[in-house]
Amino acid sequence: MDIIYSYLLESSVSIILLYAVYWLFLRRDTFFTVNRFYLAGSIIFSLLFPIFKWNIDFGGNSSGYVFLLDTVTITPEKVQATIAPHLSLIRIITVVYLTGAALFLIRFALQVYQVLRLVRRYSVTQKHGLRLVFIDRNYQPFSFFRLVFMPESLREAGALPQIIEHEKVHADQNHSIDLILLEILTIVQWFNPIIWLYRRSLKSIHEYLADEGVIVKGFDKLNYQELLLGQTLGIQVNDLTNNFNHSLLKNRIIMMTKQRSGTFSGWKALLAIPIALGLILIFAISVNSGSAKEGQGPEQMVSLSGKPVPIEFQGSIYLDDTLVKASGKEPVYEVVKTMPEFNGGFSALVEYLIANIKYPDEAKKNNITGTVFVSFIVEKDGTISNTALLKSANPLLDAEALRVVSAMPNWKPGLNDDGKPVNVKFNLPINFTLEEKTQTEKKP
Repeated sequence: MDIIYSYLLESSVSIILLYAVYWLFLRRDTFFTVNRFYLAGSIIFSLLFPIFKWNIDFGGNSSGYVFLLDTVTITPEKVQATIAPHLSLIRIITVVYLTGAALFLIRFALQVYQVLRLVRRYSVTQKHGLRLVFIDRNYQPFSFFRLVFMPESLREAGALPQIIEHEKVHADQNHSIDLILLEILTIVQWFNPIIWLYRRSLKSIHEYLADEGVIVKGFDKLNYQELLLGQTLGIQVNDLTNNFNHSLLKNRIIMMTKQRSGTFSGWKALLAIPIALGLILIFAISVNSGSAKEGQGPEQMVSLSGKPVPIEFQGSIYLDDTLVKASGKEPVYEVVKTMPEFNGGFSALVEYLIANIKYPDEAKKNNITGTVFVSFIVEKDGTISNTALLKSANPLLDAEALRVVSAMPNWKPGLNDDGKPVNVKFNLPINFTLEEKTQTEKKP
């Protein structure tokens, strides 16, 4: 789950920043094709870039940092007061997100079914390279790929050529592909309010392009605008279709009469390039400034949340992505493209430790507390090996931490740049603490 939340965060940040460029610099321009591909490209980029990770190694000496899993706190009652609410909140958020995604997925499927049902129910006429479907309902004319639906009352209407030309632009430019992209984005990021602005903007651009196509074909602009006004009472079938009369009618008429934007305006979309590169640098690229050698201890460790944690090492062997033979004849890595994961994510790891660690009775009796740092290797088959003490707190606490970490079930193994499983070293701090009430009772 941690990977999913990271993906959603990175994708959401990308969507917000790229839409901000459109809203501030592009939305008033008449370069509709540029704007269309900018918004559609932004969706594709935001959905895909968080999936790919790159690791860059510049060589040289060690930076003095290793990765450290977030601290797990253990009390005699098993669960520290702050852990249970945290785990409960994670579960609630997960259920809410998955429920929302499932509902929008069902919505998408129902929209496709609604269109296909209309095709099966009414006859299809081939005309102008399109498949026309005349229906006996008061729907606005709309299209889905090369299927064009319109009410029976328009079959002999004089405005039919303009309507067909409008929908033909949608079909020829494959606007339905953009709409499917919008539906995928909505399923994945239904919680992000910016996607609803994306939907409105991209659908509006589709209509501007179709209106432009009608005018270019030589149809009278004034008559066409009157036709748009005359179609305002029709019902829109669903959001998955290109509708002849979009709700933003005023903006469509303004765009038809607006003076064309200057040539320079079309280049403003390039403002997205530094934003995209910045997102890749921040989220997708891990920089390795060097590698430590066997027997060298880093000066400090960095948790997954990025906070430095200074500790004193006791002669531990530090391993990273150099070919250090520490697990048979296989190299051990510290950072790989896809890091190992406890089944169920970090929250499940916390639950496992809480359920299995027993606060030693003698430690409780003598009011012994402290944080034990344990290192271990997740083998390429997911098993745990080379469990070792990285920093001691107390022999009683050390032994219990080592026992439970050594007995951990298999993890999902780490993968290198080639997608092959490899051995990866982890460091886990376990904080043994006594609650204030217990400590007070033990005082003389």
